[in-house]
Amino acid sequence: GLKALHLAAAEGHSGVITQLLAAGAPLEAKSAQGEAALHLAVRCQQVEAVKQLIAAGSDVSAPNNYGWLPLHMAAECHNTAAASSMLQHLVAAGAAVDAAGRPDNCTPLLQASKMKCIANIQELRTAGAAADAALL
Repeated sequence: GLKALHLAAAEGHSGVITQLLAAGAPLEAKSAQGEAALHLAVRCQQVEAVKQLIAAGSDVSAPNNYGWLPLHMAAECHNTAAASSMLQHLVAAGAAVDAAGRPDNCTPLLQASKMKCIANIQELRTAGAAADAALL
């Protein structure tokens, strides 16, 4: 189930995130779907929480139970400003722009294409995503 850190991340409560981490809340605790707090912060477009969790050492390359990384989730975000910021921070923290998720080897670029997120496609290409990697 969800932990307090998951809920704080999903709601973007930076102060609560700080307190929970200071109290020893496990940064990489997983939900039933295999998602850490970072996954939920990205899914809920909580940019400040994303930055805070990355700064605390959250694993930007951890897949959920479906093989999706936080970068896949950011790639399909239709809030252009939030997506751009999250994509930039995830990539700067070492997220692989051409990571293939299960079950269909979908890359973040392919996911952005499927969702018609043009700005995210451009952001991922700027970050070095290979155009042909979207077709793997």
